[in-house]
Amino acid sequence: MDLSNLLLVVLYASCLYGLLVAMAREPRFLSRVVNPYLWQFSVVGVSVFLTGFGLLRWESNSSDFLDQLRPLGNLVTHHPTPPRVQVAAVAFLFGSILIAMVVWCRFNLPRDPSAFGRPQYRQRALDYYITRLNRGLDYAILVEGGGTVLAEAVHRRRVETFACYLPKCGDAGSAHPRTLAEQLEGWRKCAHQIHERIGTLDEMLTVALHGRNRRIVFDTEYGGMFFLYLHPPEANRAQGECLYLFAATLCQEDMNTRHADEHFELLADALRRTERGVKFG
Repeated sequence: MDLSNLLLVVLYASCLYGLLVAMAREPRFLSRVVNPYLWQFSVVGVSVFLTGFGLLRWESNSSDFLDQLRPLGNLVTHHPTPPRVQVAAVAFLFGSILIAMVVWCRFNLPRDPSAFGRPQYRQRALDYYITRLNRGLDYAILVEGGGTVLAEAVHRRRVETFACYLPKCGDAGSAHPRTLAEQLEGWRKCAHQIHERIGTLDEMLTVALHGRNRRIVFDTEYGGMFFLYLHPPEANRAQGECLYLFAATLCQEDMNTRHADEHFELLADALRRTERGVKFG
């Protein structure tokens, strides 16, 4: 057995992968390059894979599937390996790498915000990043400055699970475990109050000469909350023309591991895409 030809194939395929990563110039290659373009990488991977079959068919000059694969055996023997067989093996390996990256991203990473690029996908974006993912955020609401709710989503199972372990609601004599409705009402009121009192928060920061608040993160005793102006209020515009996003989690672990932060940024990016071409674009 001679593995020198096989090692060369692995080396060539590794060089192609390294060249691809270097050309992308992105440290988070899978999440920032592959995940937004799963369909395109799938097409390229399958095309490269089929190119390998075409070269083997050309080399074997046979329509039989086993006869086409037989020349690959030369990679692990002392017999010389024809150049077309070597290129076919590299195509098989490199195509498999591309397809494996697509499969890994599909089952391990959240969907890229580019999947929600249309204005009618507001609710779909909230539903996915809140209810379809098992970590990160438990609730989100998208509201116009005047109070009109454009989209809202809650992970009911997570909220009801965490509610059993959080402080009870009500007075000492009527204390009871918080219900889903009570928690939702509390989040809605909090989102409204942050928006209404944003001027007070702005005044606290004027001495630093950094301008006004646009994004606020509250790392609270139980979980955390996020507030972001997708379209900030301006002095020369009506209060109702602004647009803000509020999200929350009851899980402190998701705050500590930054899963909540990452999912909020993905959700915000998705909503920015839905707003392009609309009046806030």
